Amino acid sequence: MRNGNKSIFLDTYLDGKRQKEYLKLYIIPERTPLDKEQNRKTLEIVKTIQSQQIVDLQKSEHGLSNTSNKKQKMFLVDYIRFVAESKKPQTKRSYDTLILFIQDFAPNTTLKQADKKFCLDFIDYLKNSAGIKTAKLSANTQVAYLRKLKVVFKRAVEDEIIHKNPLDTINRDLKPQNTTTEIPFLTIDEVKTLINTETPFDEVKTAYLFSCYTGLRFSDVKGLTWGRIREVNNETMLIYIQQKTKKQEYLPLAKPALELLANRTRTNDNDLIFELPLNNKANERLRTIAKEAGIDGKKVTFHTGRHTAATLLLSLGVSIEVVSKILGHADIRTTQIYAKVLAKQVKDGIHKLDNLF
Repeated sequence: MRNGNKSIFLDTYLDGKRQKEYLKLYIIPERTPLDKEQNRKTLEIVKTIQSQQIVDLQKSEHGLSNTSNKKQKMFLVDYIRFVAESKKPQTKRSYDTLILFIQDFAPNTTLKQADKKFCLDFIDYLKNSAGIKTAKLSANTQVAYLRKLKVVFKRAVEDEIIHKNPLDTINRDLKPQNTTTEIPFLTIDEVKTLINTETPFDEVKTAYLFSCYTGLRFSDVKGLTWGRIREVNNETMLIYIQQKTKKQEYLPLAKPALELLANRTRTNDNDLIFELPLNNKANERLRTIAKEAGIDGKKVTFHTGRHTAATLLLSLGVSIEVVSKILGHADIRTTQIYAKVLAKQVKDGIHKLDNLF
């Protein structure tokens, strides 16, 4: 495959006939210890499948039943693990959390038992129980985990383990629905005000402004070293690996970001550009800075820097495809949220004329 992944298949010879069964599992390039561990787990799953296939073939030769009944007795959490192994690392993490929810809700549920009633009870659990979380789940989070579960059931149908997806039989009104959430960001005037605000937490302010100019997450700003800033074809580039997605990104730096770096001392390539505290402490200091700047009514956190970068770029006419690439989004639908926010701002703005005269 183009990304270097190698697809795994079972090669079976029976009665002089050869049959290949692609398992939708992949061996990935081993660039990190994490990659090596993922490949080890994948091969364990393959060996389990291979052993089961051998048992099924032996049963078939002796005239015994070779149906999906045994697979239906597999625990749902085990099958989710099997499906998760074929996913990208950032996607796999959400499946791992889904497993924790199922284990908390009904750990011994088999694929056969995961029927319509099970799904309705699980929806009720997501809506009303804190589960493994410290707070109740938002509607959007509930929707996200149900989508993952639906993918698992769809795969089970494709593998002929179950006959139909039980989530497809449930009325839409009984399922949680996505809601439009408030996305806090700073306006151009608020960014200017922040620039001119003197504060004892200047390191946090500078790092936050860098996030506003680049769209980087806190984890990426905190871990940024001077060696990541390079000159490529007369363009100063930021070459880094996103902590969340583990993907390498290439980002040209705009003049405001370069000016922030110009005022800092560059020594060793391995030195951090910004000396930042932990996320919660940095956000605490950032709220103090916002208060000093007179930015009221907004919950300013480091992540609002990323929101600010997205909305500023879109408001300046940068296409949504380009903004999506700058932010390193895997799916452009994530970027479209910011476009909807801008559309709402325009609508709210024009209606300020309603009672003017």
